Amino acid sequence: MLLALLAASLGALGGCGGAGRARAAASPGPLGAPSAPRPGPAPGPAEVAALTDLLSPAGLRWLVLAEPESIARIEWLKAPVARVLQGERLDLVAQTSGLDLRELPEIAVGGYAEAGRAAPAPTPAGPAAPEPEGDVVFYLARHRRSAVYVERLFRERLTGDEQREVERDDAVVVSGSVGSRRLSFVRVGETVVGYQYGGDALRGPARIAALFAAGRLTRAAPLSRDAELGRMRACLGPAAVTAFLPGPFEEAMAAGARGLLGAASALGAALAVTERQSLRLELALAGDYSSDAPRAVTLLDAAWQDLAKSDLGHLCGLAEPTQAHRAWAEAGALRLRVELDPARLFDGLAAATMDDVRTIMR
Repeated sequence: MLLALLAASLGALGGCGGAGRARAAASPGPLGAPSAPRPGPAPGPAEVAALTDLLSPAGLRWLVLAEPESIARIEWLKAPVARVLQGERLDLVAQTSGLDLRELPEIAVGGYAEAGRAAPAPTPAGPAAPEPEGDVVFYLARHRRSAVYVERLFRERLTGDEQREVERDDAVVVSGSVGSRRLSFVRVGETVVGYQYGGDALRGPARIAALFAAGRLTRAAPLSRDAELGRMRACLGPAAVTAFLPGPFEEAMAAGARGLLGAASALGAALAVTERQSLRLELALAGDYSSDAPRAVTLLDAAWQDLAKSDLGHLCGLAEPTQAHRAWAEAGALRLRVELDPARLFDGLAAATMDDVRTIMR
């Protein structure tokens, strides 16, 4: 699940599915850090320090953070990555959107539950009213193109129902239809744009990003101030791609990882490059497993072997890592680390997720 999420989200500017349960709001998490900080003033659009400054934790189901430009510059990764993200498709996206994924310094991809399934995102007047059920996928990208030009290209794609909301001159939301799909676009200053697939244009994550940028959500904390996400990112360390799924996990998800997810408050994964031209995969299950840490580590080890022996595991080369996996427990988390062959990994991800990637790149 996490491996597919990491791969599909590299396709940016499209949609993909979510996992886990949406969280109602920022909350304290494990790993021994202090409780969540209070909301602070929003950054100005020209000073967006992190894309998560423009995202709300409310209703978040999953999050992927990536550095496409840095990935594209690594020579030995170009061929493996191209198995999932084909150059001609990236060129087509660049022509229609004005953005070349390979030249984006930073992207954030978030999956949100519609209000009614989880707490809706905040508005300047307070909580939003319930909306119909459904999933919303929101892409934010830091770029170097003209933001006005990128907005114009988006508006040219619309086939009807165009609306334009100006929260501030440099915080603008445009929405409309492309065929039967409802899309929204937001530009924040000159360096950040976002695309929302599905959901309500007036209360979805695109509008929330504009409101954060305009400083109109002073009573709400952005995702960058979420303590649990901060602890998870610190736990996983620097990486080219990071995935985060907030808990609690229920029903089928709770049974995952041999039942360990049922006690987890969050799940994280990160892919980092190594000097050995391999990819280091870091996994972390945040939660209190201290009552029987050795048994929890044994279960995590067995869960990884279950995945490695599965069809997806064989496709991705998980059963034949370049360095064997190691599982351990630390304060507030279970951890697993393994190094993988990038060619095998991306070959498998291409085979397993190609339908999703084709949908993303349309």
